[in-house]
Amino acid sequence: MKPWLEGWEARCAAAPALRFVDVNLRGVGQVMFQDNPMSGLLFLAAVAWGSFAGGVPAVFGASVLGVIVATLTAMWLRVDTSALHAGLMGYNGVLVGAALATFIAPSATVDTDGDGLIDGEEVNTYKTNPNKADTDGDGFSDGTEVRSKHDPLKK
Repeated sequence: MKPWLEGWEARCAAAPALRFVDVNLRGVGQVMFQDNPMSGLLFLAAVAWGSFAGGVPAVFGASVLGVIVATLTAMWLRVDTSALHAGLMGYNGVLVGAALATFIAPSATVDTDGDGLIDGEEVNTYKTNPNKADTDGDGFSDGTEVRSKHDPLKK
């Protein structure tokens, strides 16, 4: 085991809150079959960057919520400690959270940015940002561009 990982493990053994963080990071890492908190942290950083850059921060939030809920549920059910500490109870929560935020359409009546397109249309049909009225920054709202048969993603 790497020296930094041994030190990390010792600190986790002494602090329950840090152990909880460790277990959740390992759960995220297990998505790629890595029983390592650093792998989980890097994967989580990539999910954060991708979801925020793509205009869908809910994917990141749901992934974090999913791993936490899965881990807490496993702790409540008192599953095998070695499996829990390896992150095996959290990886599915990450995947379910990301999938729900990706594939479940937002409300059919919400227009967060007020551009005249409902959020579900923006995400699923036009691939525009539901939090930004003018995704391409050309001075015309996404709704105006769609109604006038222009591409809301091109200036």
